[in-house]
This record gives sequence, structure tokens and C-alpha cells, in this order.
Amino acid sequence: MEKREFLFLFTQIYLSEAVKETILIENWEEGDFDTRYVEYADVFTDISKEYLTGNIPDKEIINRLTDNKNNLVNKFNETISAHFLKQLTSQPLIKKSAHDIIKNEIPLGGNIINPSTLEIFRKLEEKVYVSMKGDI
Repeated sequence: MEKREFLFLFTQIYLSEAVKETILIENWEEGDFDTRYVEYADVFTDISKEYLTGNIPDKEIINRLTDNKNNLVNKFNETISAHFLKQLTSQPLIKKSAHDIIKNEIPLGGNIINPSTLEIFRKLEEKVYVSMKGDI
């Protein structure tokens, strides 16, 4: 694998998901997320050191990038689901079905981060609240 291929794969497999994850979480949580960008560099440094030795097969490099990406996506899905659940269960009438609403309506759990997750949740939230008002 040439260096440009390694850089492409790092960006395509890992970095694109890491950036989406950070942006979406930053839009939900308040705080300083600058440390997240350091994590990206750490992943790059760790994997590139192995790549540069030439002792690791290309497939193993790709597997390492994919494993890091999958861990990041799983962490995002858990974090954003918890935020969604907290938001929905703040309404007493939704407490029972909030988990099912999120599970059935929000596209989580895949191997990539859906950049429309927050937009989808806000539309769902509005739909749920409007339907609740109609039931009252």
C-alpha cells in the first residue's frame, strides 16, 4: 500500500466517521471537545507507525482502521440514544414507549453514523409531541 492509499483509507474508513461523531455530539452537548481532535491524531499515529514498519499486511491495517471506526460508531450510537431517551422520557406520557420509539424510528446501530440523526430525531420529537397533544 502506498502512503497516499493509507491516507485515503484512514480518511475514508475512520476520520470521516470520527468527524461526524464529534460534530453531532457537539451539537447536543455543551463542552470543550478539542480533545477529540487529538484522539484522531493518536489513532493516525498509532496505525501509521505500524504501517510504516512494512511488517503489517495491508489487510491488517484496514482491519485496525475499521475496528477503530466501529468502536467510535458504537460509542456514538450509545451516547446519542441515551440523549434521545432522556429527551423523550422528560415527558411523562412517553416514558413507556420512548425506547421503542427510538429503536423503530431513528437509524442507529449500523456501521456508519447517519449525519441526519439529529434532524430525524427533532422531526420525530415534534411528531410525538403533536400526537400527544391530540390525545390529551
